Amino acid sequence: MNISIGRKFIFIPLILSLLVFCGYRWYLHSILLPLRKNCGNKLVLNYFGMVLYERGYEEKSVKLWERALEIDPNFVPALNNIATYYSHNGRALESIKLERRTIQLDPNNAVYHYNLSTFYFVYRYITAREFGWDLEKVYNKALEEMKIARDLDPLNERYALEYAQSFFAARLFRAEPDWEEAVKASEYCLRLPLNSTQESIVYMNLGRIYMKLGDFERAEEYLYRAKEIHPTPAVERLLVKCRK
Repeated sequence: MNISIGRKFIFIPLILSLLVFCGYRWYLHSILLPLRKNCGNKLVLNYFGMVLYERGYEEKSVKLWERALEIDPNFVPALNNIATYYSHNGRALESIKLERRTIQLDPNNAVYHYNLSTFYFVYRYITAREFGWDLEKVYNKALEEMKIARDLDPLNERYALEYAQSFFAARLFRAEPDWEEAVKASEYCLRLPLNSTQESIVYMNLGRIYMKLGDFERAEEYLYRAKEIHPTPAVERLLVKCRK
């Protein structure tokens, strides 16, 4: 999460970040408590909450984000941060509802779509019960959100790779993936500046996809490319299976 807090406040996070890094805890009450009660700048409150969250002070972070929302109930960065906190602390349904709200308020932020997709994947049974969807629809919704995240941030390798990988999760939802779309998703990844490990995984996945499509010649071609980069046991097993 990249939040701009404004030039006039730069010195404050620098000082607090230094204090946190050095391990001082007295500032939590001497500085941050008055800040939570008296600060009227939502950007500053959100930033300080992020600093604390990264250092493990999660409950104190949430209080600062809640204070930011008192100032502006539609302040999306704080809503997203609280949704993330909920998802890590057993409040799955609240995290999903809050992330859906962030997207309603800011539909063009890739991070929020990525988060919602992740929540749908991880909390698939809760999502199905809440919205009356079957598991296949949960899967399709999760895939849709991941694709939106990728398209909003087209050079982000993480979003592209996770979207391509998501097709192999269909079995967890008792769904049949669109393998032709899976090919396109993996080929998209190859246009990005991947490292060798990522490139090898994409080639291996293309091999797996073409095996699903019954094109074993193409599958073997991609598996050999993966083997040239990283000759792993997984690739070897797929090659053996492909030759049968």
